Amino acid sequence: MNFSSRCQSLHRICSQHLHTTSITGPRLGVLGVKLSKGQSKSGVDNGPEVIRSTNFIKTLEKDIGNVKRYTVTDYGNIQAHYPEKDLIVKKIRNPHAIGDTCKQVSLKVQDILQNGDPVFTLGGDHSVAIGTIHGHAQVQPDMCLIWVDAHADINTATTTNSGSMHGMVNSFHLHELEPFKVDLPGFDWIKPSLRAKDIVYIGLRDVEPLERLILEKYGIRVFAMHDVDRLGILEVTKRALDVVNPRLARPIHVSFDIDAYDSTVAPSTGTSGLLTGLDLVEVNTAIGSPLDQQKTLFAANQTLLAFCGNNRAGNLPLDIKQELNNRLPPCVGN
Repeated sequence: MNFSSRCQSLHRICSQHLHTTSITGPRLGVLGVKLSKGQSKSGVDNGPEVIRSTNFIKTLEKDIGNVKRYTVTDYGNIQAHYPEKDLIVKKIRNPHAIGDTCKQVSLKVQDILQNGDPVFTLGGDHSVAIGTIHGHAQVQPDMCLIWVDAHADINTATTTNSGSMHGMVNSFHLHELEPFKVDLPGFDWIKPSLRAKDIVYIGLRDVEPLERLILEKYGIRVFAMHDVDRLGILEVTKRALDVVNPRLARPIHVSFDIDAYDSTVAPSTGTSGLLTGLDLVEVNTAIGSPLDQQKTLFAANQTLLAFCGNNRAGNLPLDIKQELNNRLPPCVGN
């Protein structure tokens, strides 16, 4: 099963009730974050605009078969501002710029959610999720987190080898890791909002040894890529939700790194009701050939549409579906 189909499976299970307060259909807010200094490759800050260029918003504003059209509000971009010379603290690069930007992101996500719109955030590198997850948790403190990524991104300032903050995101959110916190400029605003039981990973295939130690020490459930291959994404998603949301009563935040795709599907990446927050990050069309870039943008487009219910096999139009429901006899045994 390809990863777009996997997203559709995740959507079917956990996101059937995006807000339906609008007359035309579910509501959705889109926010871009032009942040790239959480990692070392240039170009990922253009992610919001190149993802928008796939016209996924226009697609959502139309009827997609049996999926009612969305009322989409595009809240524009948050632009990161980098000081001429940022500090390096405990090997951590660009903390001031990232901290200040993520604070803005958190506040904006809070505003959008309080306005009644689920938030789709377009990165930018994965450090944007420091802000998106924090903001989500301030409005819906009972939320849980599904992290879909090839990497765990749970290094602390003392375990990171690279000093890149896109690999440290979840250490800011977990109460269990607060004793290992290092004071960083720009991060005085953030407090942990999740516990280890509130997060589950899907798709891991490249975990550093000290990250593995953290995951095992605190009992954080991981469904690695080999689990997806062995069990199938539908079963993995059910099991993941059984871990963090067994009664399907908690808001869900999905943080999706484009490198969760196989590199042959999305090669242009800087690293090889319930659903009320989604991040799509690390789309970098400055990397790779034109064909690589095209593949990555297609993957990004299909991912966003899949989380909104679009089916790659085709969606039955609403009027035809209703007509068939009226004409066809009930299934035997129902």
